[in-house]
Amino acid sequence: MRCAKNQMTLGEMIAALKRKDPERDVTFGFDYCRPSCVHSYRGYYEDLAIGYKRLEPCTVATFLKMLEDVEGQTLTGWKGGDYVMDADTTVWMANPGDSCGMAVVDVVETQYSIWIKTELVD
Repeated sequence: MRCAKNQMTLGEMIAALKRKDPERDVTFGFDYCRPSCVHSYRGYYEDLAIGYKRLEPCTVATFLKMLEDVEGQTLTGWKGGDYVMDADTTVWMANPGDSCGMAVVDVVETQYSIWIKTELVD
């Protein structure tokens, strides 16, 4: 499996978000895109993907609940199969049906928001 050397897991993301102000806005740092859903990543069905929408608000509290709720859940892969999402599950940024290779690598606090930092994996 290809991934970024510092790619985050579900457990690491939850821990990082618990240290942030729950009322802060969460963004992917480009084009006002914010987390909107979680699902099995099309690139690697056993991994988790965070979907995004433009301009729809998402607070740390909302996003944290989304991640905590999926931990331990079984998700179905794009072409089938069931995969349990646990603390060691690798996390990507992609909308349902996409496999764009954007690995989640950090949770960064900026002046205006909490930024979910990504890195392209070739």
